Amino acid sequence: MCQPDIEIYTKGPTPEQIKDWLSSQLDTLSAHSQSPKRQVYLATWQGEKFEVMVLPKVQSGYTSIWFDHANLPWANDKACAQNALHNLPQEGLSVRCIASGWQEGDAPDQWLQLTPSSEEVINWPG
Repeated sequence: MCQPDIEIYTKGPTPEQIKDWLSSQLDTLSAHSQSPKRQVYLATWQGEKFEVMVLPKVQSGYTSIWFDHANLPWANDKACAQNALHNLPQEGLSVRCIASGWQEGDAPDQWLQLTPSSEEVINWPG
């Protein structure tokens, strides 16, 4: 079952590297609005349009990448995080996502942290 949206957090890649990764994963990607604190892209995947929001350095130096759609190349946050881990530059890379599927009303505090050399469940922020 797909989630209603997907959000991951990355540490290490530049905004340009994130944009390049997004472009390689989605059918189309175009900048909708850009500022140092927020980039919003209009994207398509399998003919459906949606927004992707990138918020640099929102928590502990991590950049939030939020996909406002259910029909995406990945079934859930973890699959998206694993794809980012394998396709973004490896130096200093860390990717985080919710450790389990999120549902409305959940108060998530357990996160999955992926690096090129490890995968572990952490409490974040904390």
